[in-house]
Amino acid sequence: MSSTNSFGTSTQCTLAGESVDIFSLSKLELTFPNVATLPYSLKILLENLLRHEDARFVHTKDIEALAAWKPGAQLQKAAFSGAKGEAAEFNQQAFMDACDRLNQEIEVRAQNLYAAEEDFELLIRTRRERAN
Repeated sequence: MSSTNSFGTSTQCTLAGESVDIFSLSKLELTFPNVATLPYSLKILLENLLRHEDARFVHTKDIEALAAWKPGAQLQKAAFSGAKGEAAEFNQQAFMDACDRLNQEIEVRAQNLYAAEEDFELLIRTRRERAN
C-alpha cells in the first residue's frame, strides 16, 4: 500500500543492504513541533497513519489532529493498520484511558515501594541504635 505522503515525511534508508521506506516523525516535527512531546504510543500510531495515508481510510485531517494533540484535549477515532495490513478502528480515548489506569497503578505501586523502603530504613536505624 502506498501512502499519499501529504506531509513529505517518506524517506528511504538502507538497512542490511536493502533500501526501505520509512516515515520520519522528525520531518513532521518541522510542521508540528508538538510531535516531539507525544507519548511513544501515540508516535507509533502517528507513524502508522503517515504510512497508510490514502484519503480513503486515513485522511490528512487525522494526521493533523494527532500531530497537534495535547494532553487533556478531546481525542478522535483513527484508522490503524496492523502488521498484516488489515485496517482497524483505533479509539484513542479508550487507549489513553487505559494508559491513565496503568499510570495510576504504577503510581500506587511506587508509593507502596517508597513506604516499604522507609519502613526498612527505620528498621535498620532501630537495629543500629540498639547495637550501640
